Amino acid sequence: MMDVRPGPATAFGVGRKPGTTTSSFFAVTDTNTERSSLTPRHMPQLDSLRTFAVLAVMIHHFWAEATFGLPLGFVGVQLFFVLSGFLITTILWPAREAVQARRQSAWAAFRRFYIRRFLRIFPLFYVALGVLFILGVPEVRDGLPWHIAYRWPSKSSSIWCGLS
Repeated sequence: MMDVRPGPATAFGVGRKPGTTTSSFFAVTDTNTERSSLTPRHMPQLDSLRTFAVLAVMIHHFWAEATFGLPLGFVGVQLFFVLSGFLITTILWPAREAVQARRQSAWAAFRRFYIRRFLRIFPLFYVALGVLFILGVPEVRDGLPWHIAYRWPSKSSSIWCGLS
């Protein structure tokens, strides 16, 4: 029998897959579903906030006169930090509960978290690096070995600092 009590996930409009119950924002596996209780559910309502954050930063960098003096870049970056913290917490919280319930070792939870982060961040980083290299951005072409090693040879912290 499926649990139909409204929880945070249903209150925010996230639909349930057949055969699952909801515990916070996570799917709880039933016998006929493929997701585990450690897998966060996609929350489409956050997509519009991410879009706003990205657009705010892009408008700040590429069309500054459209900001009318508002700190859109700052607001976009702060919003992105808040969303990232929220989403990472929704991944770490069930992992912590699994470790405390001894369903998973702390090392396994740590390893799984960082493997997922690596597989999410680094492919996009290297695609962006390749595109910037092909476009001939001097900061990327001159420091390609450092960028490939995910390092920056100067005091700057990213390849984007020379582009703004």
